[in-house]
Amino acid sequence: LEAGAVVETLTTLGPAWGVSLTDDGRYAAWFVYGAGRIVVRDLLGEDPPQLVDLEAIGVGDAEWGLFDISNDGSLLLVGDDPVRVWDIAAQRAVSLVGPPSFEGIYPEFSPSGNRVYMTSADARLRVYDPRTGEELLSVPGVGGLRPASTDNNLVLVARADAPTAVLVDTGPRGEPDAIDARAHGDDGDRLEGTCFTTARSLSLGSDFAAFNDTCSGGGQSATQVVDLRDRTFSYSLPGSGGQVLALSPDGMTFARQEQDGFVNGSITIRDLATGSVMT
Repeated sequence: LEAGAVVETLTTLGPAWGVSLTDDGRYAAWFVYGAGRIVVRDLLGEDPPQLVDLEAIGVGDAEWGLFDISNDGSLLLVGDDPVRVWDIAAQRAVSLVGPPSFEGIYPEFSPSGNRVYMTSADARLRVYDPRTGEELLSVPGVGGLRPASTDNNLVLVARADAPTAVLVDTGPRGEPDAIDARAHGDDGDRLEGTCFTTARSLSLGSDFAAFNDTCSGGGQSATQVVDLRDRTFSYSLPGSGGQVLALSPDGMTFARQEQDGFVNGSITIRDLATGSVMT
């Protein structure tokens, strides 16, 4: 590409549609229109090209026989009703991705091959696990043209209806777990109340997270501590005053104001792992 010189001329065995090349330039695949087959070739090896019969896949001589080849040269995205993830060596479909009869679909492997990104005429970006076919994410209003992706979960999709492109971060979102503050503590009235977490109290140490929750009906707040290593509730410490927790730089201790009913007390320094008073 840098020199603009021809490196090799490939015999395509017919009109080549849907040509795909891996990022390292080692594997090439193309759909031979009118012949009902896909050709896969290792450009650095001596082995003859591998042929994939579209009739065996159940696609027939469709216009979009081939969409993409994974960077390790092991999987193909073929067909469009629905798209099949085809294992070249095993000569079988390992999963189906995307709903059937979708108009204008554009599926692509991620660089690592562990995700399939798909856009379609409904302007929705969908993310699939190629080995199971499970839909992992669906983002509306992105765009309907072919996606381009990186291995840090970023996907760029151009829009056909506007001179713009949308960059989507498809990385993990949401909560790995959740803690119901009302389910912990000794004050029975708190179980009937509505809890909220005071924003300035949320503190993260290396192994634990701590926050104050305030619940109506109980007359006091409590400090809740979660073990981040296994995402389990560790302990509840009633009698917290104020809305702020202060965490030490090493993440081992925290400071809070004590409270007895509606009477504010002193500031204590506590061990984050156990809740015991240090000072």
